Amino acid sequence: MTLPAEDADPPRHPDIERGLPKLSTSLLELMAPVLDLFPEEAAAPLLPQLLSIAWIAWNAGAPEGAISPSVAASWDAAMGTARPGMRADFGELIRRRREVFGHDPRVAGEPQVVGIGSARRIRVTTLDTPALRAWLADPNRADLRAGLAPPFAEFVRANGLDHRFVELGLPRAGSSSASWRHSVAHVRWRGEEADWEVPPLATLVRGDARAPDAHAMARYPERYVLLFVALETTVLAVAVAERREPTDAEVSEAYSEVRRGRTGHRSSFLRDALRQRAALELALRPHSADEFDASMRQ
Repeated sequence: MTLPAEDADPPRHPDIERGLPKLSTSLLELMAPVLDLFPEEAAAPLLPQLLSIAWIAWNAGAPEGAISPSVAASWDAAMGTARPGMRADFGELIRRRREVFGHDPRVAGEPQVVGIGSARRIRVTTLDTPALRAWLADPNRADLRAGLAPPFAEFVRANGLDHRFVELGLPRAGSSSASWRHSVAHVRWRGEEADWEVPPLATLVRGDARAPDAHAMARYPERYVLLFVALETTVLAVAVAERREPTDAEVSEAYSEVRRGRTGHRSSFLRDALRQRAALELALRPHSADEFDASMRQ
C-alpha cells in the first residue's frame, strides 16, 4: 500500500538537509507489515490510528539515550497494562524499529493527517534531542548510502528517500506507455516520488571483479540472484502494462541492447524499462562491468 507523506516544513524538510529520509515515510515503512494487509481504500479511514501506533513504536524503539529515562519508563508502564495481544503486536513493531531503523536517532513528534481524499498528507516533526545533536556532530556516524553509486546516492539524499525500499514505477495495466521517458526513472517509496535522470550504465558499474564462466552463471550464483530477479520481474511488469507477452526475440534484443549500452533506432518500452531497472540495481549494489555483461547474457 502506498500513502502520501508531506514535509513537516515544506518545501525543504530539515531532515533532508541532515541527509536523512523523511520521517513521515519512515513511519509508514515501519507499519508496512500492517499497511500491506489492507487495500488502500480500507486503510485510509484507519490511517490516524495506525500512525499513532507507529509513532509510539518508533519512539519506544529509539536508540538508547534518544529519549529520557522517565519517558521510557512511562511507556513501559503503559505497555504493562495493555492486553497480551496488543503487547505482542507492539513488541513486533519495536523489534522492527530496532532491526530496520536502528541507525536512526530521531524521535518523532505526534503525526498529523491533514487534507482529505487524494490531497491527504502526513506531517511529522523531528524533535530536537541531545541524541540527535550528538549524532549530527559525529563525523564518523554511519551512512547507509555509503554503498550506493555516487550519482544515485546524491539523488536519494536530495529527495529524502530510503534507498532500501525504493521501487521503479511502471505504467499500470491498461494505461498507455506513450508518455514513458526512456532516460528518466520514476522512483517511489511509500508515497514519495521522484524522477531520476538515469546516467549511462557504464558510469554505475563498480570494481574490477571477474564474473564466473558461462556454465557457472547459468546456475544463477547467489551473488547475482537479486539482479536476475529484478530484471526478470521487470519483463513481467512490462507484459502486464502492455497486456501482451513479449516474444523471445524481443526479450533477447532488449537484453542485448541494454548490455551494449545502446538505445536502439526505434522506441522500445521493454528495453527502456530494463535499462532503468538495471541502472537502479547497479546503483544499489556494486557490480563490475564484467559481472554486469555476464549477467545480461543469461
